[in-house]
Amino acid sequence: MSHLSWQEFLRALVDQYLSGADDRDLSAVFGGKEVDWSGVVKSIDLTNEYAPGVSVEMDDPKITLGDSKKLIANNVFLNVDGAHKSSWADTQINERIAFSARIRRVNGPFPGVRLSQFESEPEVILLLGLEEAKRTD
Repeated sequence: MSHLSWQEFLRALVDQYLSGADDRDLSAVFGGKEVDWSGVVKSIDLTNEYAPGVSVEMDDPKITLGDSKKLIANNVFLNVDGAHKSSWADTQINERIAFSARIRRVNGPFPGVRLSQFESEPEVILLLGLEEAKRTD
């Protein structure tokens, strides 16, 4: 299941969700998988002590879930470690880029994949832990 396109990943994620998977289940299925995606850079902070990285706007999936809720999955944060910082050196805000990363596995109480929702709200927000991110174009 590694190297799914962004849209394929979201469809597989929604299929798991609609089958009753929770965050831990989703993290077990997708955690550790490598991805090759693209998006538009919205912010870059490679000097942050705790979370150096790049915020990327992804193509809006426009997916409605079976319970009349809409999946919000239009932004990911790429954690960039020291070994991959140089690949981001010339990156500009609003630039469309290609990147590779690994979806985080469960780390203690923190899932690598989380669908955040409130019963009274019509949105389900995808929170995705991506690490070892490097620019590939």
